[in-house]
Amino acid sequence: MQIIPLRPLTTHQVAQFCAVTIPGVIRWVKAGKLKAYTTPGGHRRIRSEDLLAFMQRYGMPIPEGLSLANRNRVLIVDDDPGILHMIRRTLSKIQPPLEIETAADGFDAGQKSVVFLPHIVLLDLRLPGIDGFQVCENLKKNPKTSAAKIIAMTGADTPQARRKILDRGADAYLPKPFELRILIEEISRLLGIRLEFGRDPAAVNIKRSEGHG
Repeated sequence: MQIIPLRPLTTHQVAQFCAVTIPGVIRWVKAGKLKAYTTPGGHRRIRSEDLLAFMQRYGMPIPEGLSLANRNRVLIVDDDPGILHMIRRTLSKIQPPLEIETAADGFDAGQKSVVFLPHIVLLDLRLPGIDGFQVCENLKKNPKTSAAKIIAMTGADTPQARRKILDRGADAYLPKPFELRILIEEISRLLGIRLEFGRDPAAVNIKRSEGHG
């Protein structure tokens, strides 16, 4: 499966995805049906999210790669396999769908974040090696990942920990245990969209496991 890049598309690429000619794409743009902009060099470019909206509006088949490229991306970072599995399973049932990746330590989180480019990072603070505080600081300092919204999670809740991680750039702080419903609400707030769950997750808690944060 081809994943359509997140960078703007050329009229040639759009023509291929829609199975039409380049002049056909240009006619859509001139008619105001398909949003586009012109580069300083005079070339038309179409944002992938605008192409997706156009294809949905006119009932055109959506390439799977285009749909995936426009999903909000969530990176879950926790060294507890049980928590990783539970959060991933819950978020996989969210509508509209989220693209989900996981990391089990700070080093793995750093490597995956620059490739995955998450919109949201669910970050446990007590990680082996590079801890969550340093991961948060690294993400916020890197231009590629600085826009990511970071939700810090910890079972070692103290006023000092809360203040420290917020000072490092975290956008939200959730002490364990917390209800998954609360997590979904925080993700919705930070993304600025309404997320819906197939069933009420309020009774499912994320707890602190022995030896984990």
